[in-house]
Amino acid sequence: MKRIVVVIQIVIVSAMLLSCEKDPSFENGYYLFENGVMNEAERVGLIFLSWKDVSLPDSVKNAIREIASAMVLVEGDTYTMGDYDYESESPAHEVSLSDYWISAITVTQKQWCAIMGENQMWHSAYGKGDDYPANYVSYDQALLFVQRLNSYAGTHFRLPTEAEWEFAALGGKRSQGYIYSGSSNIDEVAWYNGNTSGSMLPVGWKVPNELGLYDMSGNVCEWCSDWYGTYSGETVTNPAGPTNGTKRVVRGGNFTLNANYARCKARNALTPNNQSLAVGVRLVMDVQ
Repeated sequence: MKRIVVVIQIVIVSAMLLSCEKDPSFENGYYLFENGVMNEAERVGLIFLSWKDVSLPDSVKNAIREIASAMVLVEGDTYTMGDYDYESESPAHEVSLSDYWISAITVTQKQWCAIMGENQMWHSAYGKGDDYPANYVSYDQALLFVQRLNSYAGTHFRLPTEAEWEFAALGGKRSQGYIYSGSSNIDEVAWYNGNTSGSMLPVGWKVPNELGLYDMSGNVCEWCSDWYGTYSGETVTNPAGPTNGTKRVVRGGNFTLNANYARCKARNALTPNNQSLAVGVRLVMDVQ
């Protein structure tokens, strides 16, 4: 009886090996079976990109690869969000977050162009070039960018919640308690109105924070998904902000503002259709 079982096992293993040799997914990279369709895919770090349209231009695929490769894991934890010293940031309260990915840099103009086309509002007077942050981006346009990105690559990118943004800016579980993201000396980590000549600078030129994230203080503010509102003061888990409002949260300070706005806990807000010259986009993704 044991011999029969062994023979059956050998036959099964042999059949599996033969099927693997003939399966193109083992010869030409990855394939993901989604909704009854086998899509060509590839792995960038720990993120899978599932190409819904294999005829996508290389410029689009390369932009998405760049975005995926820049994602940094943030290990979830409980931290104190807000600051009693500022009315708009009060009351300080406990927030618990799950693990998530966040981009080390803001979306660049090159990446934006690949997905959305040229932004006619970009001007060299405020910083224009492949490695500069995509600016003049409204909240509504940011959502459209995310929608297109995900439809092309089968990904689940989104905008960060305000709590996720603040926790990452503070350095997550590696936080050293700095005022700004990565230092209490603003000139080490941020471009603001005290050290620029009225324009943005390319991404990643300053010192990163404890998680390896660049420019979370200064250069351009960044959209968050939350409606702007006062904090409740309650202990919350994975908060998404108020259910309605008139303005969306922006975080991080920018090259036109003073150092106070570049603090990790500083808050600001704009209407969703506002295309500010100093607001851009940083992406996050849930850990699947």
